[in-house]
Amino acid sequence: MQWAAATVIQAWWKSVMARKVTAKMRHDLLLTFASQTVQNAWRAFKAQQTLLEKIDLGLLPTQAATKIQAQVRRWIHQRRYQRIRGLALALLSIRRKGSKLYTLRVQLSYRPILKNTTFIRDMLKGQNEESVVKIQSWFRMSYVRKQYLTLRDAVAYCQAAALTRLRRYEFLKAKKSVVQIQRWWRARKFLLRSSSLSSYALAPPVSLPK
Repeated sequence: MQWAAATVIQAWWKSVMARKVTAKMRHDLLLTFASQTVQNAWRAFKAQQTLLEKIDLGLLPTQAATKIQAQVRRWIHQRRYQRIRGLALALLSIRRKGSKLYTLRVQLSYRPILKNTTFIRDMLKGQNEESVVKIQSWFRMSYVRKQYLTLRDAVAYCQAAALTRLRRYEFLKAKKSVVQIQRWWRARKFLLRSSSLSSYALAPPVSLPK
């Protein structure tokens, strides 16, 4: 009976000591975490204060406005240059392709039509030069008109594609500029708010027992 009572008392005492050790460890961990948090906050505050001392807040709006104006001017001139260059390249490409198509069409279609047409063959036999010239002019006019319509449609398509691409580029540039302005404004507000907070002196960090 005495042995059982001694065992129960020993178990109870061990549980009490274990709870004390656990409570002490939790307290030490809490003190360590609090100390690290305070030290990190103090270091961040001192870093912000040092940064504000090196930066002249009066020059920030002027520099930002100058930079934004320069970016806008560069964007406008770049947009004009790209528009003119794109249209020039498109027209040159269309002209080259039209010339090649015209030459190929004349070689493949014009001569066989003249040779295989009975009316034209009869007129050639009769050596009616005036009629031959008129017929040739009519064929050339028909072919040139068809090529003109093709080139006109191609130019309209190229212009529409170029304008669509330019409008998308303008939208993306404007969106990027707005995002930059928003970031600059938020950073400026944060710096001004930090500057106002720096006037309040913080208490020195508490020295924790080792």
